[in-house]
Amino acid sequence: TALTEIDMGTAVLREHICVRTHGQPCTICVDQCPLGAMAIEIRAGKVHVIEEGCIGCGVCQYYCPTTPKAIAVIPQMAMV
Repeated sequence: TALTEIDMGTAVLREHICVRTHGQPCTICVDQCPLGAMAIEIRAGKVHVIEEGCIGCGVCQYYCPTTPKAIAVIPQMAMV
C-alpha cells in the first residue's frame, strides 16, 4: 500500500499555539512529514496543511515541540 492511499484523518494547525506564529523559525512538523510538500508546507511564513495530501499519520503531531501540540490529527471518523 502506498502512503498516499492511506486516509486516517487530517492534521489541523492551531496557529495560536504554533511557535512560528510567534516568530520562531520552527519547521519540525514540515521536516518530519513522510509526505513532505504534498501534505504540509511553509506558506507565507506559516505552517500550511494541504488537506488533500495529508493522510493523518500523526508524525507532525508527535514531533511538535509545543504543549499542548500546535498541530493535531483529527481522525477520519470524527470528520463524518
